[in-house]
Amino acid sequence: MVADLVDRCDPPARARLLALVAAARLDAPVLVDTSALTSMVEPFAWFVRHVGIDGRPLTAQGYLKPADVTAVAEHLRLDDEWIGTVNRESLTPAVAEFRTAAMRTGLLRVAKGRIHAWARGQRWPTSLSPCGGNSPTGSPRHARTANVAPDSSCSSRWPLAPTAWVASATS
Repeated sequence: MVADLVDRCDPPARARLLALVAAARLDAPVLVDTSALTSMVEPFAWFVRHVGIDGRPLTAQGYLKPADVTAVAEHLRLDDEWIGTVNRESLTPAVAEFRTAAMRTGLLRVAKGRIHAWARGQRWPTSLSPCGGNSPTGSPRHARTANVAPDSSCSSRWPLAPTAWVASATS
């Protein structure tokens, strides 16, 4: 997104924008404290436990059942701010987006009319560190997507490469 903005700028503005991007140090890892990271991961860990390896049945159209939509909405505290009932995934975009995010990160899958946790996803909430500790950073794949710095004890085994446009803006 920033690369598109840089490409669209006229030359004088492009130089200033590249200087701002370089000063922002977008290539540096984001250091997040454990409590903040735990609060970000917890809803996904709960959803994986809720679904389980055996899975939960979906509707004929492939949506979560109303009881599951209600449970997710309650856990995400959507029921206080949502207008109407929160028992249909097709009418509750926040629940649908949350489920999609869990599936895109590889925690859940759909097979034979059921939503299941992958075996690695089922272990993930209790064994969160790729380096054997109990850090909520999750697997390297998940942290790389979030650009979260790993614990220093395993940083040499867990590289976080900056994107090409950030590297070119900082050189």
